[in-house]
Amino acid sequence: MNSPAPIPPSPYSPSTGQPAGPAERQYHGVVIEDDPSTLEFLEDMLTLWGYGVEIYPDPADALQGLILRPEIPDFIISDLRFIGGMDGFELITNLRAVHPKHFIPAILITGDTNPQHALTASERKVHLLRKPMRPSYLQTLLQKVCVPPPEAAASTVSP
Repeated sequence: MNSPAPIPPSPYSPSTGQPAGPAERQYHGVVIEDDPSTLEFLEDMLTLWGYGVEIYPDPADALQGLILRPEIPDFIISDLRFIGGMDGFELITNLRAVHPKHFIPAILITGDTNPQHALTASERKVHLLRKPMRPSYLQTLLQKVCVPPPEAAASTVSP
């Protein structure tokens, strides 16, 4: 696999969605989703909101990409279910292990309503967002997780 290209800076502010000021920090994240239309939707929304985005349709490629790039992402967004063996919880754990000295906030997106997922998300300090997701909820959640927290983020479940 080739080294991923650097994420270009966005002209928009993640906090306001308006053109970014010169002193405003550019947040960037890694998005892993195996459904092409959902991946494109997430990329478009995040770019519009001012986030730099590195997208992967395959969990193994995302893990390899994070190992090869020196920058630590500000957040991870992952689907729960992938074709093959690894699920979103395992992927997030593996991605975080690449940079063990830095807590990387993560959002897991799923259409599965199994209550066990909320418990697992809480245990692993992963925000859980249920499909169909409201873009405004994802935007608010990202604004919260991209502010350096005093301690690791707690689990959040969308209504």
